Amino acid sequence: MRGTREDVFAVVDNWIEDFEAPNIFWIRGFPGVGKSAIASTLIQRLRSLNRLGSSFIFDRAKSTTATPNALWRTVAYDLARLYPTVRKVVVVRLDNEEVDVDSSNIKNIFRNLIEAPLLASDDIPDDIPIGRLPVIVVDALDECGGRNSRQSMHRDGLISTLKRWALLPRKFKLVVTSRGDDDIARVLTPISEVHDLSSGHEVNTHASNDIRLFLLSRFAKIVKRYSGSLPSDWPGAEVVDELTNRAAGLFIWAETLIQFVNEGEPNIQLRQILQDGVGLGDLALLYARVLEVSFRLSSSEVFSSFQAIAGTLIFAKRPMARSEYVELLSIEPSMLDYVLKGLRSVMSQGDELHFNHQSFVDFLLDSGKCPRPFYIVETPQHQNLTGSSLHIMVKRLHFDICQLPTSYVRNNQVQDLESRIEEFITAPLAYACRFWIDHLRMVPYHQEMFDDIKSFIYENLLYWFEVLSYTNEIHYAAPMLTSLLEWCKVRVVSKFIQI
Repeated sequence: MRGTREDVFAVVDNWIEDFEAPNIFWIRGFPGVGKSAIASTLIQRLRSLNRLGSSFIFDRAKSTTATPNALWRTVAYDLARLYPTVRKVVVVRLDNEEVDVDSSNIKNIFRNLIEAPLLASDDIPDDIPIGRLPVIVVDALDECGGRNSRQSMHRDGLISTLKRWALLPRKFKLVVTSRGDDDIARVLTPISEVHDLSSGHEVNTHASNDIRLFLLSRFAKIVKRYSGSLPSDWPGAEVVDELTNRAAGLFIWAETLIQFVNEGEPNIQLRQILQDGVGLGDLALLYARVLEVSFRLSSSEVFSSFQAIAGTLIFAKRPMARSEYVELLSIEPSMLDYVLKGLRSVMSQGDELHFNHQSFVDFLLDSGKCPRPFYIVETPQHQNLTGSSLHIMVKRLHFDICQLPTSYVRNNQVQDLESRIEEFITAPLAYACRFWIDHLRMVPYHQEMFDDIKSFIYENLLYWFEVLSYTNEIHYAAPMLTSLLEWCKVRVVSKFIQI
């Protein structure tokens, strides 16, 4: 909101112009304190000043695409577009094949596409004027790498490249936002200028005033919708002050409250929060109350559907649209809409379904804070997604899935191939073919699923390869099969050889 976080931006502005300060500025804070909102606004401000070198957002829900490789490729591309010397060095390194942009060697990508070009431009003082020195913004550093150990290697590699950024000339500025995770803190604390966003018992006056301004603005919109039935100053200064204190600097607390109030009769909704003592910045209590009110008197079938839908929202390898949930999970559209309606206070708006903040995901995965009917256990969700993927593949895969008029021409010679792929290989089917083994890897071995997989292999393996080739993901087949063999404990090696 205009007029909020001015104290933070003042500090960032001073740091940008200070070439004696560390060249990394770390904005650190608890979940929900508003780090991403600050990063988003900072990107807009820098763009208006022609100082935005590049920006990148890590998202745990997109961990397969939002990788350190993607970050530094994006930064290199953006800088090359802006500055001739950077562009020249990047093109030479690529032409000479000194760097493989698809490599997992993050240090090599950083050294060739970021470090070398920036050092080259530093040798030519007029290449990048002082007034156009680039500032790079990287949001949600802590969400790089997802949850499992293999992906956490990406985060380790990223953190190592930040050490190298700190060795670049101090005029090349990098802003990062994240939680204060130990592995990030160990590296960034000694090499960056750290700005903590206050919250909880240590919340400062600036943050509280910004929360109050936010609440007043959003309540005014609710009053406008109920003009004539709510007083103009509803819910009153005393209530706004109490809610400001309870938010304790967490904007996501205030935002969730407003969304919840919007979902019903304002006075009743607000009383349900006030009367239960949802206290000082306690997101878990607020989330629990929102769920209990939204799903009161629900049946076991509703809770089972909630588990499947929320589990997919959390553990799917990419965000999916509503129609994909219906097909992949074989769920009734009305049940999906009912569950999503109950989650509207914590869901983002748009075609793709996802929760509006990682703190709600953390809450659902925390057995000590989340009420049992809503608590999500990871392994059963991966098992469910594996089973759903196998089901849709068995049902939908078949020979010549794109119904080509002849098999005697190459794919690139079929003029309408793209439209055929779009028509016959639906997004849920493509998801299942690409990610079923990723979910399987997270499931302990057991005989029933082994039998299902063995049946699938006998009957559909070639059709599965066909879809991977159409969707340009055939290069994933080898690591997929390796993971499959690991899970099956090589019981099907001989069968693979026969096939």
